[in-house]
Amino acid sequence: MKKHVRIVTLVATLVAAIGIPAITHRSEAAGSTFPLAISSDGHHLVDGRGDPFFVVGDSAWNLITGLTDAEVDIYLADRKARGINLVIVELIEKYYSPHAPADVAGNQPFTTRGDFSTPNAAYWAHADSVLNKINAAGIAVLLNPSYYGWAGGPDGWWPEMTNQGAARMSAYGTWVARRYANLPNILWQHGVDQCPGDKSLIRAIPQAIKAVIPNAIQTFQNDRSLTADDCGLRGESWLNLSNTYTGREGPVGADLNQYQATPAKPVLHSEGWYENDATYGATLKDLRAQAYGAALSGSVGHVWGNDPLWYFDSNWQGALDTPGVHQLSAFATLFRGLAWGTLVPDVNNTFVTSGQGTNMDRVGAARAADGSLGVVYVPSNRSIGVSLASFTATVDVTWYNPATGAVLGSSTLPNTTKTLAPQGGDDW
Repeated sequence: MKKHVRIVTLVATLVAAIGIPAITHRSEAAGSTFPLAISSDGHHLVDGRGDPFFVVGDSAWNLITGLTDAEVDIYLADRKARGINLVIVELIEKYYSPHAPADVAGNQPFTTRGDFSTPNAAYWAHADSVLNKINAAGIAVLLNPSYYGWAGGPDGWWPEMTNQGAARMSAYGTWVARRYANLPNILWQHGVDQCPGDKSLIRAIPQAIKAVIPNAIQTFQNDRSLTADDCGLRGESWLNLSNTYTGREGPVGADLNQYQATPAKPVLHSEGWYENDATYGATLKDLRAQAYGAALSGSVGHVWGNDPLWYFDSNWQGALDTPGVHQLSAFATLFRGLAWGTLVPDVNNTFVTSGQGTNMDRVGAARAADGSLGVVYVPSNRSIGVSLASFTATVDVTWYNPATGAVLGSSTLPNTTKTLAPQGGDDW
């Protein structure tokens, strides 16, 4: 009896809708259990059952400072319905929120401005409420306790952190960790938008969190196109989740580099270009390339972003339903319908042998080690060469349109080297 395997190209629609039996990824089909942990091979986040956890994230940086409790409920219900299972949130926001650094009720985070040892009970009660709501929704939170700010400027807390010093920031880290140690859905993010020179100050909060929560998952986000490795942090004992934050170079090369780095750590593509961000002018195809490229290049998922939703301006509810988030939902549905945790990125170009492209136009490709599944994303309308020899079986190939979710064709091919051509659309 011949074994048939699947090659999925044009990834982006409901697998079950086209009559191809989905390989159900149990952790996502049945709902995941917190806390998350690091897999034994160092390449995945796993849930409480040990199943790989596929991240479909949303940038909600100012959720605590920007919304009331009732508005938080609206936001979380919408995001959960769209398949989002992680949000990025700041505990304290200094600049971008309409009332920063106060919350919508006017509560400042500290009774003495910039003094992290003077928490304001009213502010932190609201923060507690928001974080508990996220946990109750079954959504993970990548929580930033003190955003550094771009280049140490006024938008972040690095100047205040410097004034406070490492000892006081360590005390703040201990206080925050103890306050939220019982919330199992929290992962911790540090830094963002710069790598300052003072390593003792960088270490202060994450080391304090690790002392309270030894198995805490913690990452460091550098400036765009840079990683924690570029900041000399890969060997830090507290850092167990790698991170990529990309621009025009795209996610494929960045995530592959982190996937292959030693010691092995899961990598999360936590930020790229945002929908409707006039600064970079990202197209919907760019947003698709970020998501699919990351997921097929070793990342444990992708965090999407929308401007103005991330800072929750007065029109934030109008930004909940956009073309970009529809694409994200389709992305989530596809990968959760596949045995995503079995996929290994094509680091040596043995699967996709030609037409790989570069930067944002670089192909993302991965296959299961047992030859049962392969997935390829091509960011532009061009042919690629693929080697099917490693699948050791007849190969069922299906083309998908990631922009529309339409199936553009399918065929059964022998396990030889083939040229695959697009069946329509800008990317496939």
